[in-house]
Amino acid sequence: MPTPEVLRRSGLAAVTVTVVVGLLVGAAASDAFWVAWGLSWIGFPLVGALILWQRPGHAIGWLLMATGACWAILLVGYGLVGEMSVWLELVVVLAGRLGYTTLIAIVVLFPSGRAKTPGTRLLLWATAVAASCVVVAGLVDPLPLQISQKPNPLAVPALSGVVGWFNNQGFMIVPLLMLGALVSLVARWRRSSGSERLQYRWFALAVGLAVIMLVTTSTLFNTMDVPKIVFAIATAIGLNAVPVAIGVAVTRYRLYEFDRVVSRTISYGLVTVGLLAVYAALVAAASTLFPESSDLAVAAATLAAAALFRPLLRRCQRVVDRRFNRDRYDAMATVDQFAGRLRHEVEPSLVSGELLSVLSRTVQPTSAALWLREPAS
Repeated sequence: MPTPEVLRRSGLAAVTVTVVVGLLVGAAASDAFWVAWGLSWIGFPLVGALILWQRPGHAIGWLLMATGACWAILLVGYGLVGEMSVWLELVVVLAGRLGYTTLIAIVVLFPSGRAKTPGTRLLLWATAVAASCVVVAGLVDPLPLQISQKPNPLAVPALSGVVGWFNNQGFMIVPLLMLGALVSLVARWRRSSGSERLQYRWFALAVGLAVIMLVTTSTLFNTMDVPKIVFAIATAIGLNAVPVAIGVAVTRYRLYEFDRVVSRTISYGLVTVGLLAVYAALVAAASTLFPESSDLAVAAATLAAAALFRPLLRRCQRVVDRRFNRDRYDAMATVDQFAGRLRHEVEPSLVSGELLSVLSRTVQPTSAALWLREPAS
């Protein structure tokens, strides 16, 4: 007979697979915007399941799972518009509303999963009240349902004024609560130290990356003829960075590799922005000079961007390491200098002393020794 632990993990795996499949199915049945939106939430249930697998009952794990489930229900509902009952549509509408409030709770409870201060407890209660108001307003809304425009079977016309105010002006409570949660996060970050401070840094890095990716891709998608698949992939990478960072912070897996990740993130971000600028400039210039060969211009711009990627990344990585990861840069420079001298030096005693000196400056061991086998006589 399976043990309770096996049953728990089996149930967790089944729920995770269901949520991920729901996100994929809902995204595939919709337009470009919803494809990007569906791919953007896949990381939430996967990371939530990972946290719950290692730390059963962790609140952030459950909230990540709930966030993914809410968006999976919404996407599947939009894909099945016209084929479901009004009761299922009510569930879809409510899931879409609750998807935002779970995000607020994640920020409030990060990283421990508990509200430790009076301010965070107040924010958590306010989020619970706001979620309740969102649910009630969606259930008794006299207006037709959002997706199919069918009448709401639970509508209460007497509450139309209150519900209308909440759905318009009152719904601003949700972004205000998110702003309060972020302010609380910054305050907790400033009071933290040690590994807890690194946890907050991971979260801040992911949020910054998500904002940059969303702003960049949205601007390019609205102003240029960027392929839909590029928009979907970039949006998904940006938003999925948040649950990945949360997973690293909560499980503390490779938590202390923050500087290396920051260096790589900045390098790839700068290279991506630079290549997009080059791509856009080449396409615009070629389209202006040769309007009859627009497809050829796009192909040439793509090849040029691909050819520039590796050399631009190497140069950018050196600049970023020199500015943000000085220890690593100095170590690599020392090793390169030693390799250059080694090509012209053949005296074993000199090479041995130089090798020990390089190891001491780069790796900084407590002690170092070199053993050389005597040549065969």
